[in-house]
Amino acid sequence: MRGTVYHYDQGQDFGYINGADGKRYIFAREDLSRHVALVRGTPVEFRSDDGTAHDIGPASTAPGRTEPVHATGLWS
Repeated sequence: MRGTVYHYDQGQDFGYINGADGKRYIFAREDLSRHVALVRGTPVEFRSDDGTAHDIGPASTAPGRTEPVHATGLWS
């Protein structure tokens, strides 16, 4: 599923993604499958499971764009 990062709290280690289906999904750092910039509005792709986002990675392209999105993670 596609969506966008809504919020991430590094101190509490959880965040939210607004899914393309209109629902909001919670996630934790361990749900990230690849480096993703956890900044509001960053397009992502993820697997949803009962209100939780898993296997979160950068979206292959942002809406209205044709080139890949190159996001960097917050952690090294």
